[in-house]
Amino acid sequence: MEPRCFSFGPFVLIPERQLLLKEGSPVRVGTRALEILTVLVERWGELLDKQKIISLVWTDTFVDESNLKVNIAAIRKAIDPIDSKSSCIVTVIGRGYRFVEPVKVVDMDALIGQSKYSVYAADCPHKANRSWTESSSNLVCDVREERQRSI
Repeated sequence: MEPRCFSFGPFVLIPERQLLLKEGSPVRVGTRALEILTVLVERWGELLDKQKIISLVWTDTFVDESNLKVNIAAIRKAIDPIDSKSSCIVTVIGRGYRFVEPVKVVDMDALIGQSKYSVYAADCPHKANRSWTESSSNLVCDVREERQRSI
């Protein structure tokens, strides 16, 4: 099965690889934060109850809402523009969260063909020592954008 890949703004989220890219460069975000982001992005535009998010991310584990809040803050810090007063993730007080940035499902083959989405394995925030090769089910992690090679 083709890995799911989501695009929003300058970001590409590849949940199966636990990888978030911004304009081709890896963004360092914790594993739970990536799982929360995946849940929100997959259901963009929907209001998700806090307990629903917690049950999807922390299966079979009791977790306080403060853990969710901390991870939402980490996601916002990673994906929201510095000068922006709005967020991709809207808090509906007392109810939950909604991802409001438009999301597109991206074809993995097309993504791999774009050199700006090829990164060094050492720069991948997760599974950094894995050697990935180009195919429809794997992200290329061996070469960076051509213009960066010449530097």
